[in-house]
Amino acid sequence: MNGKIMFTALAGAMLLGAGLMTGGMALSPAQAAGSEAVAAATIKVENPYARPPMGGAKVAAAYMTLKNTGKEDDKLVRAEGDVSERIELHTHVKEQRDGQVVMKMRQVPYMEVPAGGETVLKPGGLHIMLIGVRKDLKPGDVFDLTLVFEKAGKVQVQVPVKKVSATMMHMMKQKMQGMQHGGMQQK
Repeated sequence: MNGKIMFTALAGAMLLGAGLMTGGMALSPAQAAGSEAVAAATIKVENPYARPPMGGAKVAAAYMTLKNTGKEDDKLVRAEGDVSERIELHTHVKEQRDGQVVMKMRQVPYMEVPAGGETVLKPGGLHIMLIGVRKDLKPGDVFDLTLVFEKAGKVQVQVPVKKVSATMMHMMKQKMQGMQHGGMQQK
């Protein structure tokens, strides 16, 4: 869990639990930590990670599980950061072309995170696409992303870069054959 989120949530809980009084009234977590911090506390980000770009490419993807502990559905509407020139929300779709199944990546306007549920961003599915990666990402590196939700607001996440296993590398190379991204054939 992101340390900033945990600290904010703990600080708000401690202030409320300690019964700090202001004008005869206990401070709510929203008053103690700011309403954005409390709203963000309804979204938990688990197991964030990214894979390093393959073969000198300037694109990478980030994956994670988004858990909504709130009572209302929410949407991830964008991600921000300085790790790349552009950051987009994407999914994979299968299409038939000349009798063959072709995997394509498509930008999506948002990712739904149901109330009391979760949305998993994973290879071959929903993911955060990093386009025009600004530095050579290697296993062990960590970069910051800000996830922006329709209701919960901004959530800061530190994303570690993890090594791609030999098995995963083989599977990714197979998937890349015939995969299209942004209207361009990947080779």
